[in-house]
Amino acid sequence: MKVFSKILVLIAISCLIITCGCAGVMGPDPEVVSVTSKKALDGLNSVDKVTVLLKNNGYEGNVNVKAVFNSDKGRTFSEKQSIYLDEGASKYVTFTFDTEYDEEGTISVTTS
Repeated sequence: MKVFSKILVLIAISCLIITCGCAGVMGPDPEVVSVTSKKALDGLNSVDKVTVLLKNNGYEGNVNVKAVFNSDKGRTFSEKQSIYLDEGASKYVTFTFDTEYDEEGTISVTTS
């Protein structure tokens, strides 16, 4: 009887794992495909508009996206957005950093 009980428990665990995987419990798997930046005017202010293309290689769900602009003038700008991505979907996300007209820098993007 103990062997039969163990087999039933293993079957139940296997079914649970399969069901959770099919239900999307594993969540999204975002990939940063591209990052572009360009100077623009926002009213009288100079800004850097950073556009990030994300692709979801996992299940649907919310993705947190963080962009950081490290200025050559020693300043750091950071912005976060939470977006929803369907399974297999791609989406553009835009960040705007209030920089000076002659300010350059590097950009890093992370997802979670």
